Amino acid sequence: MQKISIDNLGPIDGHFEMDLDKKLTILIGEQATGKSTIARFIAEQNEDCLYIPAGRAIIPLIFKSYAAATRLKIDPFMDKFILFVDNVRETFFDDYYRAMQNQYKSDSRINKNNFAEAVSLLRHIVKGECAYSNEADKDKIHVNKEIIISLFEASSGQQEIFYILFALLYVLSHPDPRTIIIEEPEAHLYPVSQKLVMELVARVINATGSRVIITTHSPYILTATNLLIHSAKVENKIQGEEAVVDPMARLNPDDVAAYLLERNGQFSSRSIIDEESGLIKAEEIDTVSDIIDEKMDDLVRLEVKHGL
Repeated sequence: MQKISIDNLGPIDGHFEMDLDKKLTILIGEQATGKSTIARFIAEQNEDCLYIPAGRAIIPLIFKSYAAATRLKIDPFMDKFILFVDNVRETFFDDYYRAMQNQYKSDSRINKNNFAEAVSLLRHIVKGECAYSNEADKDKIHVNKEIIISLFEASSGQQEIFYILFALLYVLSHPDPRTIIIEEPEAHLYPVSQKLVMELVARVINATGSRVIITTHSPYILTATNLLIHSAKVENKIQGEEAVVDPMARLNPDDVAAYLLERNGQFSSRSIIDEESGLIKAEEIDTVSDIIDEKMDDLVRLEVKHGL
């Protein structure tokens, strides 16, 4: 069994240990609890790791303006990811699906139906086609035949998610197992889109045997993951029913880990997987709602007490 062990590194002023054999690992916690520290530690131990950092909205600016890029002090993980994107972006000269036709012919490992479904997810998430062109603004979103938006001028959500989708589809088209780390895939995304992102992640895991590690603040990432886990528990055991979740998007409970990182004076961590169900513990997903409900009850009592 592969494991990492961290002692007294950055905000982790204690001990953290994690099994690396899981196909999907989610690290959730408030800011400054050590999620990025753990993710970067793992990346440093894996030279071929595909690390997708947070703050991706800066990438279109860097590609658009060399002058702007030279003035910025780029984080080394961001710099490595930008180099990856720049090296492979011409693979997607046209829209993704058409670009893959030649790849199908040269690599029989690619599951065509799975890739087509992945492209469909991309279209729903980004609200159009992601495409590369030879113009100055190379990365564009083709909303339809008439509307083409430079990524530099797109919404913050489109800018944040564009290169995650780009990287995941590239992995699908070159299906060798690898370690993929994604920081905050939920950034600026509507909850439904967050669900679709997790379906795409599951398809990459199942099609390539890759290992994915996600850092997040979002309860929707966790609930979406639970849906995919529960589908595997239920739908993998029955036949003759219309699928609720496509088989390629299901997640085996034994392949998923989730850790809550906390800092109440000192770093602490714990697994939030329910051992009996294999699901991420519901009570850990959205504790802020309970806090808000309690405060709302306090306000209602005051409102009644004072006849307001």
